[in-house]
Amino acid sequence: MNRLDVVLPHTRYPIYCEADLLPQLPDLLQQHDLAGPYFLITDERVAELYEPALLSQQWTRSSRLFTFHTPVGEDAKQLSVLEAIYTWLIQNGADRTSVILALGGGVVGDVAG
Repeated sequence: MNRLDVVLPHTRYPIYCEADLLPQLPDLLQQHDLAGPYFLITDERVAELYEPALLSQQWTRSSRLFTFHTPVGEDAKQLSVLEAIYTWLIQNGADRTSVILALGGGVVGDVAG
């Protein structure tokens, strides 16, 4: 597995890159002491392709996976979408220590970040 360590003045984190990495996600999160529940944000197109692989994983009750689908592309860059994400996070018990996973690039990273 390829790993790149990002080192910033006040934090550091790894980036993993490998084909077929999603089945390993629950184990990777545990290895980094990132306890759930987990909040996955992705767009509708990426969800169709990759969400089944994530949902088939063994998520324990304490590491439950919640998912939110944004519209595809630039349509997701709207305050109404961010409001929907924040409302969803609050309704599902997210707090400042929660783990938010962005599955996808571009807009998904923008709205999940």
